[in-house]
Amino acid sequence: MSAASKPARPAGGETVLILRIALWVCAVVALIGIVLAGLGEVWSLATADDPEGANIGAGLVIIAGGLLAVLGLAGCAVALVGRSVVRRRARADRAR
Repeated sequence: MSAASKPARPAGGETVLILRIALWVCAVVALIGIVLAGLGEVWSLATADDPEGANIGAGLVIIAGGLLAVLGLAGCAVALVGRSVVRRRARADRAR
């Protein structure tokens, strides 16, 4: 099979696919973080009359959820910027 008979693939197609998958994974991580922070807040409100140990646990869940959410959102931003850079390069290559 010669190079001329192979179907043309868009430049950066695999990279865009990888970045799209990374975007979805980061969005799921952010969603899990948001849900964890919300559950921690509910736990904190539900155990407001309990000793301090329960509130410390709820606070740790809130902090962990917040960190996951921020990490997921940062990953989404990186994936979106990466996708736009790859697409611009592909357009510039096609224009040449």
